Amino acid sequence: MILAKQASGPTTCCTITALGWAVLSVMTPPTRAQDPMRDLSAYSNPVTVFSVQITVDTPLRTVTAVMEESPPTNWSVSNISHSGTWDEQSQKVKWGPFFSSSIPPTVSYDVTPAGAGSERCFDGTISFDAVDETIGGDLCVGDPIPAISHWGLACMTLLVLTASSILLGHGRPCRKRWKACIG
Repeated sequence: MILAKQASGPTTCCTITALGWAVLSVMTPPTRAQDPMRDLSAYSNPVTVFSVQITVDTPLRTVTAVMEESPPTNWSVSNISHSGTWDEQSQKVKWGPFFSSSIPPTVSYDVTPAGAGSERCFDGTISFDAVDETIGGDLCVGDPIPAISHWGLACMTLLVLTASSILLGHGRPCRKRWKACIG
């Protein structure tokens, strides 16, 4: 179950100057269809290995790109795509440098959760020509709430009614059908 999503985008800003004076500050958005996005939809439970996909839509005229991703603490990482590596010291998956036409459209890796109750948020950055961008999309995962069957619901209802009857009737059967039991 996906618990949080995060927007992504460029973190750079430029200032337009005229005769040495700052005239206008503007954000410089990349020229592309979408920002880098993380997909955690393969997550199903706290003990099963699943794949993390990161979609990379490279801005036009990009020369170099590097990426790094931090999975939740104590989660095992394997099967890193596109010659990526696991940096044990920083606890990050790292890719690159990639140069212009070799920048992959998607990178991925597999993670094995450390079990229930552990931290479950991801964090990552992609740098296009030394301009850092946060990886957006899915940010955190959590355990799905177990579904209850009709039989389970019927049993729980019966259990609650029985317990209520015992507590209200002090363990004795009621004397009158629709009136409160007398102690």
